[in-house]
Amino acid sequence: MNKVSVIVPVYNAIEYLDRSINSITNQTYKNLEIILINDHSTDDSKKICEEYARKDNRIVVLDTVGKGVSATRNTGIISANGEYLCFLDSDDEYENEFVEKMVSCIENYNTELVVCGYKKVHNNQIEEVKDSIASTEIVDYLNAYSKQYGFEHLANYPWNKLYITEVIKKNDIFFDEKISVSEDAVFNMEYIKYINQVQVISDTLVKHYIVENSLVSKKVDKEIQKYTILKIYNEYKNNYLIRNIVDENDGILGQYLLYSFLRLCEIYDFKELKSIVREMQSKEFRKIAVKGQCININYKIFKTLYCLKFNWMLRVFSIIKRR
Repeated sequence: MNKVSVIVPVYNAIEYLDRSINSITNQTYKNLEIILINDHSTDDSKKICEEYARKDNRIVVLDTVGKGVSATRNTGIISANGEYLCFLDSDDEYENEFVEKMVSCIENYNTELVVCGYKKVHNNQIEEVKDSIASTEIVDYLNAYSKQYGFEHLANYPWNKLYITEVIKKNDIFFDEKISVSEDAVFNMEYIKYINQVQVISDTLVKHYIVENSLVSKKVDKEIQKYTILKIYNEYKNNYLIRNIVDENDGILGQYLLYSFLRLCEIYDFKELKSIVREMQSKEFRKIAVKGQCININYKIFKTLYCLKFNWMLRVFSIIKRR
C-alpha cells in the first residue's frame, strides 16, 4: 500500500481545525503522512495540531514564519515522503473515502493526476461541483475542459486532486511565493506540463467552505494581481501552445486573453488603464484575442468594444462592471 502525504496549511484556524484534521485521520485509507504546517498562527492552532500529533504518529507538525499559503504548501512538499500527494485547506474537509478512491483511480488506470468533484459550502448553502468530462489523455482533456468551463476554471484548486510526488519533486514544481491569488492555477499548469494522462472522478469527495479572512482569502495588491494574471497567460501560451494542446484558431487562448484584459481593467484605476489598454491593443495580443470565445454577456460586450478599438469605452465599461 503506497503512502499518501496530505499537506495542510494552517493559519488561525482554531474554529475549523478539528473538523479538518478529523476528516483526514478518519480516512478509510490508513497509510498516510499528515503534514500540518502552522504559518505563525496567533491563536491556539499550533497547540491543537500538536495535540493531534501526540495521539496519531502519522501526523507531523511544522512551522513557517507567516509567509503565506504558497510558502506553507511548499514547506509541506519538501517534507513529503509519500508516493502520492494531496492538499487540504484547514477550513475544509474530506469525505471518508477521498484518499481510498483517489488512490484506487490513479493506480487502476495508471494515470498521473486524479480530479474529483466537490461540495461548495457558503452560508449553509451547498452546491455540488462535478466534472462531467470523460477521462482521457491530457491533451484532449485540456481542450475539452477549456471549451466547456473557460480559462478561469482550467486548473483551479489543489485540494480536489491527487498528484504523484515524484513528478513534483523531479521537476521542481512549487507554488509561486510572489503571488497570493491564483497560485493554484499556476501550480497546476506547471504540473500538467509533465504528464500525459488524467482521470476524473465525478464523486464529490471534498467539502470546500467559503470562509472570510482565511489563509487563502486575503485582499491582494493590484500589482500582484497584474503579475499573477500575466504569469498565468504566459504559462498557458508558452507551455500549452508548444505542446499543441490548443490551436490559436480554437479561440481558447483568445478567451483567456480577453478574460485577463477584463480582469486587469477591473483592477486598475481609470488613469492607469490608459497604458494597459494600449499594451493589450498590440498586434500580437489582438491577433489571438479577437478569436476569443464569449462565455457570457460581459465578455460579449467587452469583446465588441475591444474589436472596435473603443478604448475609452472599455475603461468606462470595466469601471461600471466592478461596482
